[in-house]
Amino acid sequence: MPKERSGLTSFSYTLFTYYIMEKQRSFRMNQSSQQGTQDKSLLGSLGDAMIDDLEKGLNENFLQYCDPIKPIDTLLQMKARAVVNVLRLRKLHEIRMRSERQDDQCHVAHFNTCMQALKYVVVLHSNPQLKRFTWLLETSFVWHAFIGVLVDISTKDVNMIKEAWALLSELYAVAGHLSELGEDRRNAHAARSVVAVWYESCQKPGLRTMEKPCFVSHLETGLSGLESSAARIDAANKDGQAGGDLPADIWQAQPGEDDFQPIGSEFADIDWAFWDSIS
Repeated sequence: MPKERSGLTSFSYTLFTYYIMEKQRSFRMNQSSQQGTQDKSLLGSLGDAMIDDLEKGLNENFLQYCDPIKPIDTLLQMKARAVVNVLRLRKLHEIRMRSERQDDQCHVAHFNTCMQALKYVVVLHSNPQLKRFTWLLETSFVWHAFIGVLVDISTKDVNMIKEAWALLSELYAVAGHLSELGEDRRNAHAARSVVAVWYESCQKPGLRTMEKPCFVSHLETGLSGLESSAARIDAANKDGQAGGDLPADIWQAQPGEDDFQPIGSEFADIDWAFWDSIS
């Protein structure tokens, strides 16, 4: 009698998600018990040994059974690597927050890990097998990695800056939701920051002749549209005509003043809680 073939089922992704959550929760509870506190949160950084153990467990319990011709298996394979990278990024983010020197090695490690996180996003969005999971990919976008790249991009050498802008071009080409500036306030904040950082980057020696990426021009156009919409709303309010002849969807595009401010250059001063929010 042939041996029963081992493999994943349609329920495996749910188990995969639970496995990651349970591993983190167990680590937190064990850590809390040692410190005499109670913390069941999944937030905060994890130990390197715990992340290594999680990666090993994912390989042994899930990845070795993946069938690359099945979309859900492909999603699981890619998400596993992306999740491990994000957990390492979370740890580096905490270290970077405490760093006071620009030449600290953690800056390099943090930037490289942010770049890798965005590369995983590009790969996930580019895979035609995963089109049906676009909603899942959009809701799990790694904003911390995106902002991490923008904050440090202008401090890098010419080649790294070019590589980062090429990656951002790929990202905006495949992750269409980032260009929907009226859907999520973070998109407008990010767009404004991208434009500001682009003009900062191209002032560096060796980059002044670099061609502006098409997506930057597209974002500038979108931001101008938001500003025009905001001006029309303000004018209508002053005239007592708000809601009169204005199109219904204009209210979805109304930005706040902060939406047009760059993220700033001080890593520790960034409102990271905003990038974790859904608005």
